[in-house]
Amino acid sequence: MMKTTFLFLCVLFSLSASQAQKKSELLAQIENLNMELGASKDTIAKIKRAATSSKAASETLRAENEALRDANATLLKNLSGFAEISSKNSENVNKALASLDQKEQQLRGLNDAIAKNDSLAIVLLTSLKRTLGEDAKIAASANAIVVSLARDALFESDSIALKPTAGEAYLKHIAAMLNTYPDVDMTLETLSNTGELELAGHQAAIIATTLQKHFGIADHRLNTLGKDGGLREGILLKFHPDFATFYDMVKTELKN
Repeated sequence: MMKTTFLFLCVLFSLSASQAQKKSELLAQIENLNMELGASKDTIAKIKRAATSSKAASETLRAENEALRDANATLLKNLSGFAEISSKNSENVNKALASLDQKEQQLRGLNDAIAKNDSLAIVLLTSLKRTLGEDAKIAASANAIVVSLARDALFESDSIALKPTAGEAYLKHIAAMLNTYPDVDMTLETLSNTGELELAGHQAAIIATTLQKHFGIADHRLNTLGKDGGLREGILLKFHPDFATFYDMVKTELKN
């Protein structure tokens, strides 16, 4: 009986020891599992943080990319605007240069015309002095070279008859000058100090007719005028360079 009881106690002790050992192992396994679970949670948390960080970085990159695209589009638009402005400025500069060139040509033409008329007046004055002699009364006015002579140098006293020798010889020199300078016109002014304007006008007309018929001077180049000379009498032969054409050209150029 005692032996049986002892055996029973031994079995119980063995079972208790076995159960204690299994419980300890289970607790150890539970502890290990808890540790692994904690590690897994940490890993998952790290992964989530990494994912969140990656998402934030992705959003930042996307926003920066959109900003770069917008900036690039703005830059291209500005470059296009600058190119258009540059083209317009270049066009305006070319127009301004063309206008300046045109004005320069106009001024050059006017200067050439002025020089031509001035030169012609000087040459005409010199030629008249050489042809008519140093004693001839020749002067330059604002728009003419004027030769002054007495009425009796060409006409018989108080008549419309030219002196056959002196008068016609003098007009021959005048005609030679007009033929030498075809761009020069002449005004014939006969001055009277007695109020005989009709006689003065006839004398001017006789001079013009003689120049036309005897020396071939065109009618349109000659103007005649009988004037009251006040205290003066005489004949004025006014040689005009082609000022009318010159002034017409100036007016045309200024209109342009």
